[in-house]
Amino acid sequence: MYDIIALNGKTLPELQEIAKELKVPKYEKMMKQDLIYQILDQQALLPSKEDKPVATAEVKKSKRGRKKKVVVEEEKPAKSESKEDKSQPEPVVKPEKEDKPSLEESPKE
Repeated sequence: MYDIIALNGKTLPELQEIAKELKVPKYEKMMKQDLIYQILDQQALLPSKEDKPVATAEVKKSKRGRKKKVVVEEEKPAKSESKEDKSQPEPVVKPEKEDKPSLEESPKE
């Protein structure tokens, strides 16, 4: 595979030989710079012999499913504990909001 720098270093007859190998249409009548760009274009369209062949076998991809929930079980109290320990847990009491004086009721001095 040729790059633009290597092609610029070649003479017109050498470029015409390369174009002939790549089957560039009307390469005989092109100027050097046009021929260079046509060779580069043709290389981009045709697969290179140097490239490694791509495996045609399908690769089985794993599906990205949902993550499973992790269930954590709480430890059960031992049977030897007293009845007081087995009682229901105390309910959570939320503190009441303190009464804040509004701006209208603010004391004036």
